[in-house]
Amino acid sequence: MKKHVLFVQGAGEGAYEEDRKLAASLQDALGVEYEVRYPEMPDEDNPQVEAWKEKIARELAATDGETVLVGHSVGAFILLEYLFEEEVEKLVTGLFLVAAPYLGTGGWEVEEGALPEDFASKLPEGLPVFLYHGRDDEIVPFEHLALYAEKLPQATIRELDGGGHQLNDYLSRVARDIERSRQDGDLPAGLGGPTRRALAAAGYTRVEQFTVVSEAEVLRLHGMGPKAVGGIRSALAARGLSFAENPERVTKLPARRKEGMP
Repeated sequence: MKKHVLFVQGAGEGAYEEDRKLAASLQDALGVEYEVRYPEMPDEDNPQVEAWKEKIARELAATDGETVLVGHSVGAFILLEYLFEEEVEKLVTGLFLVAAPYLGTGGWEVEEGALPEDFASKLPEGLPVFLYHGRDDEIVPFEHLALYAEKLPQATIRELDGGGHQLNDYLSRVARDIERSRQDGDLPAGLGGPTRRALAAAGYTRVEQFTVVSEAEVLRLHGMGPKAVGGIRSALAARGLSFAENPERVTKLPARRKEGMP
């Protein structure tokens, strides 16, 4: 099954055609194992946040399995807003924001639609977040990146030299981070830090490892509870997998993948 990426365009007249080059670059860099979906958002020259969020929700609902979210410019901002405001039923495994404008104090001051002070605390716990911004961005000031970095200390920050707002239509850096994030482990983003540490201590870093153990066995691990097991169950189901019904028949766990291996 291919891995899914949903790319959300920026705003303004002609933005869809301009950002098509970014989406194509990302697809080329990720290769055939990934499918980059690039839907046209409504009213790009006068974007309405709710309409864009509804479109994002429909795109996610039409996608089987887990999805990586990538947004450019206003699309990045609306993706962020979607994640902290909405109940997301699909499994999102990463958020990659390119040239995102910061709406609020210190950024673009607006009467409505500014980011709430606590927006970071409302994002799915454990969700990998990456931010990219060119120093010579002629549309969204480079200083907006520092505002996000302050609010999202868990995020990986990429300060880029050259490329402007469109990053020269080249997203190989984003593609490398998407792949590296996947290789580092693919446990559900909603699992808390203590739960992740407990699973790692027991040797679990990838979802498919749970196909050889039962829910009861996982619940017996220190720090695990029904909510965490439910998250793992959903992650398995998204891939057409499930916990083992007869784990006693399995004599060996799947080997943990070494860094750099596919």
